[in-house]
Amino acid sequence: MTDNETEVPHLNKVYAKYDEVYEYFPNENDPDPHKWHAKFPGDMRAAVAPFAAHRAFGDGYKWMLYGDDDTVFFMPNVRRLLSRFDPELPIALSDNLWYDSRHPRLESYRCLPCGFNKTGDKLPKAQLDTKYVPRPSCPYCTPENACPETKPNCTMTGAHGGAGMLLSVGLMRKLLYDDALACINSLIGYSGGDSLVSQCIWRVGVGFTDPGDSLLYDSPYDHVTFDNLANRLLVKDPMGALVVGNCDEGCSSLIRTAISFHMRGKSYSSFPKAAAAMFGLVEAHNSALEFLELLDNVDSRAGRPVGTRQSTKRAARPAGISAHASVAAFGRTPTEAEAAVRKKDL
Repeated sequence: MTDNETEVPHLNKVYAKYDEVYEYFPNENDPDPHKWHAKFPGDMRAAVAPFAAHRAFGDGYKWMLYGDDDTVFFMPNVRRLLSRFDPELPIALSDNLWYDSRHPRLESYRCLPCGFNKTGDKLPKAQLDTKYVPRPSCPYCTPENACPETKPNCTMTGAHGGAGMLLSVGLMRKLLYDDALACINSLIGYSGGDSLVSQCIWRVGVGFTDPGDSLLYDSPYDHVTFDNLANRLLVKDPMGALVVGNCDEGCSSLIRTAISFHMRGKSYSSFPKAAAAMFGLVEAHNSALEFLELLDNVDSRAGRPVGTRQSTKRAARPAGISAHASVAAFGRTPTEAEAAVRKKDL
């Protein structure tokens, strides 16, 4: 979507080959910013975008990836995560949620996936030490299941847009464009487009589902999958950690589960440089996954098994065969070798 109405015909003509559709949606124009729906003039447009996309493309997809224009999604891991969920259910996925003006926070009201922790093992102590512990919710997360029992009418701030969200087609069918626009118009003074989207998802009866991967560790913030702030350098340069040899089990697990990375595009001096950095990160992450797969696939490695050592004792050389002749005969059939030796001796 764009705030320049005159550009729409040109954009649709040029980018139609990529199946892109552009629409006009104006900036907030009230002279009093306190009456805006969110912090910046274009935030409302960012909030409307996913619902406009559903209206334009229909419901022939399974999942919508929603994030900022400088959000990178690692698609192999996205596909692996989404294989655990039914897209026909109304589901919103993220583990990078706001609470008390900070993100990600373990205190954020959310649910765990249906069937999470079936073994009955207790969550790590680091998670249980918080005042709020999310519960598995079936068949999908609702505000009733996300809110603590002591606070049944809790409110939720929402997911961080830079970290991105994964929205099911079942959810988008539940919140169509006109209803979403009416919801957004009823909200004033929110922090951004991500907050507006999150609030409307909550108001339609759906809470965010935390995939739960980070909660299996004693240091959950180190294993957040949507834009991990604690290990930004690792997610930004996974091959560096693997090549240097500093990648332990926790490191390799994060590479395999990382869903997104917020590039913070404003930190780059130009759009082409930011785009190149995003492309490079995607390629680096794909290479890291292939590297880990190679390390795991021990049977495919050529050569002797790890841990064995070749004997240092040399086999006795047949009489009459010089060292030079034995090297020259390497790889030939015995008859050819013998002929070569005889020729050499002559």
